[in-house]
Amino acid sequence: MKLTLTYGGPFYEKTKKHKEIIELDKNSITVQELVKFLFEQYPELAQFFENNPEKIFEFSTIIVRGRVLIPQDLPRVHLSDGEEVFFLPVVHGGII
Repeated sequence: MKLTLTYGGPFYEKTKKHKEIIELDKNSITVQELVKFLFEQYPELAQFFENNPEKIFEFSTIIVRGRVLIPQDLPRVHLSDGEEVFFLPVVHGGII
C-alpha cells in the first residue's frame, strides 16, 4: 500500500522533507504503527519525541481524512492504500 505523508514543524525539521510517498507491505496499518515505522526510518524524529508516539501531540497535529486526531486515535484509526496523512505544527491563536 502507498501512503502520502505531508510534514511540517518537527516532522519537517527531522526528515528534511515536506512530503513523501511511502510503500508498505500491508493492506492496512494503524496511525500508531505508521508513527513507529517513521521513528525507525528517522531516528532523530524518534529521539525528539522520546520514542513516544503520544509526545507528538505536544508539538504537532495529525490529520487523517480531514479529521484532527487525538492520542487515543493512534491505535484505532486504520489507514489504507492511497490515503494521505498530515503531520503539521500545532498552531495557537488568540487576540492580539
